Amino acid sequence: MKCRSIQKNINKVCVGDFNKRIKIQTSSIKANNSPNAVSEVAFQTLANVWALIKTASNREFIDGVNIENGLNTDFYVRYSPSINYEEQLWIEYDNNRFKVKNIENIDAENKIIRIRCIEKGDKSILANAR
Repeated sequence: MKCRSIQKNINKVCVGDFNKRIKIQTSSIKANNSPNAVSEVAFQTLANVWALIKTASNREFIDGVNIENGLNTDFYVRYSPSINYEEQLWIEYDNNRFKVKNIENIDAENKIIRIRCIEKGDKSILANAR
């Protein structure tokens, strides 16, 4: 892949820019049949891929009032037909879990996709995992 422009906020993308290792995962509820037991969330890794990572501000407005400031994390990865992008996906990077909000094909040659995420909870206790 040659270095080339794919979007306004990223000047050029080269093979060497995909330098962060991430896990693309799905989640499911793991039932527990014990009395008074709580079900757990289980994550299954679909793929380990190299990604280019960018962060951008996230603002949510209701009736013109800014009610939330936060960050979106964009993971740029090469398209893989082995991943079903229609499922509810999660990204695990640097011991943090990110919930996928939007997946967008941003390359005219269908080789690069942008996975827009928000960080969710604490990995060790699975806070906000669903």
